[in-house]
Amino acid sequence: MRVIGDIEALVEAIVERAEEDARALLERARRAAELEREKAEREAEGLLKKAEEEARREAEGILRRSSARNIREAKKKVALERDKMIEEIFREALERAGTVSRDGRYMEALSRLLVEGVRVLGEEVEVVLCPRDRSAFFGRWYEIERKVEELTGKQVRLILSEETVSASGGALLRSPDGRKLYDATFEAKMEFLRETLRQEVSRRLFGEEELG
Repeated sequence: MRVIGDIEALVEAIVERAEEDARALLERARRAAELEREKAEREAEGLLKKAEEEARREAEGILRRSSARNIREAKKKVALERDKMIEEIFREALERAGTVSRDGRYMEALSRLLVEGVRVLGEEVEVVLCPRDRSAFFGRWYEIERKVEELTGKQVRLILSEETVSASGGALLRSPDGRKLYDATFEAKMEFLRETLRQEVSRRLFGEEELG
């Protein structure tokens, strides 16, 4: 009977040890599962943050690109409007120049333009006027010549050409040998001032120093 009792005790001990081992194993498995879950959550959180960061950067990039595009488009529209306005100013100014009375004030302005050409080409030049000016000053050319001499302080010879130039006013000056030209027409003067006018219109009307 003792042997049987010893066997039963041994079996019971083995069962208890097995149960303990099983409980320990289950606990380790539970803990491992918990750690895996926590790790998975951290990884998931990390991935989520990474995705959120990437999404944020992408959204910011889109916003920056959109803002830059909108700014470029706005500047382009402003530049087009400015250039349109400048062309209108040019057109109106040249129209007025073409219809202004050829009086003493106009003669003064024309003489000053001729002075510019004389200073560049020399005291003897051929002068080509637009048809209206040639008709208006043909009989008074000596007055203009005297005015230019007065302004330059030099004796000059202004040869009034039989040719005419297509312009609203001013003059085209040519050296006696025809090799050098000085364009003092109103159109040339306006073109020279175009960039300055672009900047001035931008500053006054659009609040910009210069737009591309």
